[in-house]
Amino acid sequence: MKAMEARGWVTRTPDPTHGRIVMLGLTDEALALLALCDEAVSRLEQEMLQGIDAAHAALLHDLLLQCGRNLR
Repeated sequence: MKAMEARGWVTRTPDPTHGRIVMLGLTDEALALLALCDEAVSRLEQEMLQGIDAAHAALLHDLLLQCGRNLR
């Protein structure tokens, strides 16, 4: 979190109801960067799944999620 805060992506503010809690938030810069990342991932997914019908793409998605769960 310190590295993200140093880059200007995260803010820390005290919780108004509890003195020991610190609330984290994303800055506008971080939200813009996240949007760029989402766009890049969407383009990559479209390219990766080109020529694969929707049913097979959905099955692949489910199988990859299961693989990820298996590795936890």
